[in-house]
Formats: sequence, structure tokens, C-alpha cells
Amino acid sequence: MTIPESFDRSGTPHCLRRSFGISFKPLSSSAISLLTLNTRLQPARRALVLFLTLLLLWILVAELNHALTGLRVYLYVGGLFIIYVALTQPLRVGLAASLLAGLICDATSPTRFGTQVLLFVATHLVVFNLRDRVPRHDTVGRVVVTLLANLGLFLVFSFTQISLSPAPAAIWPRLLVDLLCSQIFIALIAPWFFALQAHALVMGNLENPESSPLGSSGKIRTAKKRNLDTGKTA
Repeated sequence: MTIPESFDRSGTPHCLRRSFGISFKPLSSSAISLLTLNTRLQPARRALVLFLTLLLLWILVAELNHALTGLRVYLYVGGLFIIYVALTQPLRVGLAASLLAGLICDATSPTRFGTQVLLFVATHLVVFNLRDRVPRHDTVGRVVVTLLANLGLFLVFSFTQISLSPAPAAIWPRLLVDLLCSQIFIALIAPWFFALQAHALVMGNLENPESSPLGSSGKIRTAKKRNLDTGKTA
């Protein structure tokens, strides 16, 4: 029976033993098995929780696009499906969530099946490799990255499909209107959606609420720390 590396043979977290000298009674084999199973399933649970938030976003955008049919406006929010998982999650977890999001977007898209999956996965890999160079812990920075990613996805997606139209030049004015409306919509909804994804992970016991980057406790704690630092400086 294997024990996760973060625990010793008694089931005590190494951080507690080193910092406070705390140790627990040896765990039974069944308890160790459950602990090991929970550790192994955590990436899958994390990907599932994030996918559920992406599924909710897909439903909301689909309903909104249906309501905007009379205005001949289509909102494209592909970048919003990718950025949070690409900037904050491990590679495998984020890729799984992006791949599933691409599948549900392909399910209702008139394009060839797999187009959205390919675009989402490629964009995810690019953003993941560049995330240490962008302010990924800042909401404004995340929104800016989302807008840039959505712009790139929209242009690539449009170029791959516009060649199928009998009159490509006549479509561009409508595409520009769709792009402008999509970018405005993302700028408005992205902070809320990032907070939703962060709190979903907290509710699923996959992240500590005190360490959640968008949690209220984190903001309060940061404000208190700044006040203390200001007081010391004064």
C-alpha cells in the first residue's frame, strides 16, 4: 500500500511534523487506501469541476445567442473557455478541461467536428507556456489575456470558414460587428466567470478558501497586510 509523498507512514502531513512536531496514530490500511485514492483522483475531480463551469458558460452563451438571433449578432467567447484553466491549473488538468470544452462547442457548431477542439488545445498550450510572463494572478491581466486569445481564435476560426462562403467580402462587416460585441461581452463577464471557477474549486474541496486568488478572504488578508506594512513604514 503506497502513501502519498506529502504524508509519512502514520498519515501525518510532513509540514505538520517539521513545523510543530505533530504526529497522528498510524492509519489503518483502509484509511491509507482511501487517502491514496483521493490523492490520485484529485486531478480528475478538478478537471470535472472546471468542466462543469465551462458547461454552464456554454449554456448561457448559447441561450444569449439564441436571443440575439433577431439582431443578427453572434457572440464568440472561445478565449473565455481556456484562459483560467491555462493560467492557473496544471497542464493535464487544464488540457482535459479545454478539450472537453472544445467538444461541447463542436457539438453545436456548423463547422467540421474537431475544429474547436484543435483551436482550444493549441491556444491552451501557447498560453500555458507563456503564463509565467503575464500577470496571471491579477484579474485585469487575465481579462486582457482572454481578450487577446479570443481575438486570435476568432480570426483563425473566421479565416478557416470564410473561404466556404460564395461572397467572402460581404461577410467581413458582420464579422467585425460580432467580434466587437464578443470582446465587450467578455470584458464584462470575465471577472465574474473567473470568480465562479475559483469558488467552484473551493466548494469542491480542491483549493483552500484562504489561498483562493479571487476569494474574499484573500482580498481581506491582502488589505490587512498592506495596512500593517504601511503602519510599519510610517
